[in-house]
Amino acid sequence: MMTHQRLKQHLEQDGFTQVKVLPQFFQVRAHDKPNRPVLMVID
Repeated sequence: MMTHQRLKQHLEQDGFTQVKVLPQFFQVRAHDKPNRPVLMVID
């Protein structure tokens, strides 16, 4: 499992800047009943 710090480091190595990984959130990707993709951020 990737830690928040490792994720931050990988993103920075790939050229992203001002990276903030928020451990108190969940991000969920799913499809709703009509099969449309959805992205949820839950705190």
